[in-house]
Amino acid sequence: MSRIYLVALCCISFLTSCNYFTDDIYYTNKGAMDYTRIPLVKPYHVMRTDGDWSLKFKYEYMIDGNSFKVEKLNVLDTVIIIYHDPELKSNSDTLASWAFLVPGDSTEVRFNNVNDFNDSLAFYTSKPASFIPVSTVWDKFEKTGYLDWFPVEYNRNK
Repeated sequence: MSRIYLVALCCISFLTSCNYFTDDIYYTNKGAMDYTRIPLVKPYHVMRTDGDWSLKFKYEYMIDGNSFKVEKLNVLDTVIIIYHDPELKSNSDTLASWAFLVPGDSTEVRFNNVNDFNDSLAFYTSKPASFIPVSTVWDKFEKTGYLDWFPVEYNRNK
């Protein structure tokens, strides 16, 4: 019986000493349905289904649905920027699209013109738009478990 207590005490001690266990599972690579995902800024994430990455808009309704295919993305000062180029996928007749989302004020805007995108983005961040291929972001997240826009407390390598 004392052996059980000793094992239980060791397990509890180990689990409480690990600084990378958090109560918030948002910044992990699995969502509620176990889809592979990349967390962005709460409540947004990109999700991979059938080999394609996409992001679901929460507030903006679009004629072609609330899902936005993503080839490139970044987070600038908590502003999420995403890009989709249908030329990267064959048999698509949609226009190239840029979008940004500002979770703090529920802003979700989509553009078919890069100049309009950049002009509007300037109201939310002084940083220029720079996109990272989603595959590169995924590779980094898979290797490190952390991305530059995550809160510092989620950095396991600090």
